[in-house]
Amino acid sequence: MPAPDVLPAPSWLDLVNGAMAVVIWLVQVIIYPSFAYLPVDRLLVWHARYTRAISFFVVPLMLGQLALLAPGVLRGEPAATAMAALALLAWGVTFKFSVALHRRLAAGQDPLGAAALLVRTNWPRTVLWTAVFVVGLATG
Repeated sequence: MPAPDVLPAPSWLDLVNGAMAVVIWLVQVIIYPSFAYLPVDRLLVWHARYTRAISFFVVPLMLGQLALLAPGVLRGEPAATAMAALALLAWGVTFKFSVALHRRLAAGQDPLGAAALLVRTNWPRTVLWTAVFVVGLATG
């Protein structure tokens, strides 16, 4: 009887890239849209709790992703360089749009408008981190 095909074990980078893709899709499809269903007073309380909690997951993943990509970038590997460029673009969108909108929401400045903009402006991040994951799998 032939041995069953076994998939190769994923690398740490594959796992981190996959985790980032899952997190960003959960944020895009479930978390950000759910803000519209909360009364403003509850949204402000929940948002403060959410941003603290999500940071414990997202910050280590973001930093870990770049740390795991760095050796490949330094060796001039095209796949690592492409993934790092996509991840850094996602960081740029994060700091230009998402962080600013989270601050606006936290300050109570048109929180429902800020929440709606979070959904719309998060699509580029969703595409970018998904692309990082796909490039990693395709070249892995």
